[in-house]
Amino acid sequence: MVDSQDKALDRAIKEMEPEFDPEIFAPDAADLCRRLMDKDPKLRLGAHGGSTEIMAHPWFESVDWEGII
Repeated sequence: MVDSQDKALDRAIKEMEPEFDPEIFAPDAADLCRRLMDKDPKLRLGAHGGSTEIMAHPWFESVDWEGII
């Protein structure tokens, strides 16, 4: 049985947008998180280009993907 607290949490997840404190998150990090958590799966980062699209995000600019692979 679902209680009112569970319903409130579900509603908050569906209706609210995440907030990222600029003192903790760099702009590129906040953008990456927002785009990975987009509620619309069709718009979510990676939805059209898979991992390549995610790896191309500016937050990963300094990552040597070839070195990791």
